[in-house]
Amino acid sequence: MSNSIQTDVSAMNAARNVKIHQKNVQSNMEKLSSGYKINSAADDAAGLAISEKLKGQLTGLEQAELNVQDAVSLLQTAEGGMSTVHNMLNRMVELTTKAANGVYDTSVDRAAIKSEIDALKDEINRISRSINFNNKTLLDGSFNNVQFQIGSEESDAMVVTIAALDAAALGLDAIDVSSPEKATESLKVVKEAINKVSTERANVGVTQNRLEYTLNNITETYSNLAEANSRIRDVDYAKMMMEYTKNQLLEQVATTILTHRMSNAQNILQLFN
Repeated sequence: MSNSIQTDVSAMNAARNVKIHQKNVQSNMEKLSSGYKINSAADDAAGLAISEKLKGQLTGLEQAELNVQDAVSLLQTAEGGMSTVHNMLNRMVELTTKAANGVYDTSVDRAAIKSEIDALKDEINRISRSINFNNKTLLDGSFNNVQFQIGSEESDAMVVTIAALDAAALGLDAIDVSSPEKATESLKVVKEAINKVSTERANVGVTQNRLEYTLNNITETYSNLAEANSRIRDVDYAKMMMEYTKNQLLEQVATTILTHRMSNAQNILQLFN
């Protein structure tokens, strides 16, 4: 081995390896402290691109899950109003059936029946105007072609319409109990109104069930994508600690060798003695 001062290749190699191992140790420490094995594009350019795309999907799914939950709550609110309307219509069936009976044929009886029916119609109108979700009225016919975004993709949309369920839309303005014959015709009107509310209530229920399935699918998809992103982005602490320990040892060995090699200067000085 030559004793050269100007060009000490062995020392240069040792110094280069010290720098390499120091850099590796710093990289290991960054990954261990952040919890990510990809902290910049330099760590893994392709992996970073894939991970960021997955993160975008995950973020979209998180909001989509909230959207679906809000949509379910909205439909439950609408269905609650429909249930109340159903109860009042069933009371109207009772009242019109009573009015169709010739026994109750005095003006006082029919006036009392009409008064209660009118009050029920007024309450149905009030409910149709007041049932709302986040200031969006649900049963007055204005909830028309409203879009629910239920996924992270542009195509993941559901359009929902809820028909008007006020007294006029249900045909209740045609109720007349002034005579048994007219009350019998009015009974048909009320039953048709019940069928209309039942149909709309069933549509809301079907949509709600669909959203429940959608919510389950979002949860499952989110879990799978999060697992895939974790494999790409998250650090494996056991493996990283092994690399960190290895690089620390290599740095120490390289430093020791460099120190030993630099002592060669002392050997050269001995030649002058």
